[in-house]
Amino acid sequence: TAEYSLYIHHEHRRRGLGKRLLKDLLIEAKLRNFHSIIGSTSEGNDASVNLAKAFGFRIVGTMKGNVYKFGRWIDNIFFMLLFV
Repeated sequence: TAEYSLYIHHEHRRRGLGKRLLKDLLIEAKLRNFHSIIGSTSEGNDASVNLAKAFGFRIVGTMKGNVYKFGRWIDNIFFMLLFV
């Protein structure tokens, strides 16, 4: 199992970069016989959640109020993709 994290600078978003990076990452993970891939994002990051879901990831949990961001405590959403 591997954990991934992607960050696209705000000046380069909405250009398909996240999709291309995640696609290549998943190809490499399959070639290396990984069992699964996990990731997480902050509450409200719909683009990240939608990207993960588009590649078959499923939400597997939420940690309530464990991230302090934008001056408040927010949830962290976890997702996972099994290759088996």
